[in-house]
Amino acid sequence: MIMAPNSSQHQVAQLHRQVAELQNTVLDLRRKLLPAQRYPASWGLSRCQDRILALIIDNAPHAVSYERVAIAASGLIDNEMSMDTLKKHVSLLRSSMRSIGVPHAIKAQYGVGYYMPVEQAKVIKARAEREVKRCQPAAQ
Repeated sequence: MIMAPNSSQHQVAQLHRQVAELQNTVLDLRRKLLPAQRYPASWGLSRCQDRILALIIDNAPHAVSYERVAIAASGLIDNEMSMDTLKKHVSLLRSSMRSIGVPHAIKAQYGVGYYMPVEQAKVIKARAEREVKRCQPAAQ
């Protein structure tokens, strides 16, 4: 049985809508399950930078595609974030990492995306935990 082109195109369009709905559901669940900020406020990260850092650290040492980083940065699946805007966010995040003593933590893999070596991810996690403990009031 040969399907008419319009029927096939309609099915593809319907599948694309279903995928977009599922992606938005996943993002909604992540927003509900993850705290608004994962890293100490004293680091001065914007919400966007915090999300980028969390994504890259969670995937260390594997590269995260530019598209996934843009989605994490904006919080939207069908975002229109330009590559220049994404690079600016990552540049500011790299600057923040230098200020806490972890230079060269975020690396670019040409044509793929961004990644972080496991050792540096561990250092950043440890510093974040120390900072959070330091800022918590002492138990009485």
